[in-house]
Amino acid sequence: MKSALSMNNMQVCQLSVENKIWTVWSAQIWKIQHDLNEQFRFRWSNEVNSDMDYEIGSQHKTVLKERTYRKLNISFGKETVHEP
Repeated sequence: MKSALSMNNMQVCQLSVENKIWTVWSAQIWKIQHDLNEQFRFRWSNEVNSDMDYEIGSQHKTVLKERTYRKLNISFGKETVHEP
């Protein structure tokens, strides 16, 4: 089932998938939606208001496009991906 959540700046969202807690937080995130393929799409507007989409699958905990490292802090249980 599709679900979407709108977020304000600096809010924290926890998503439970397959008994694991996914914590996502960023000032840049304005929507998190869980699609039918159990992929999480993080959609945010950058400095020039260009929308960018990134997907993280529940089976690929730390697979992120390189540019997301500068924008997102994403914690998967005890594993954390953060700005270098």
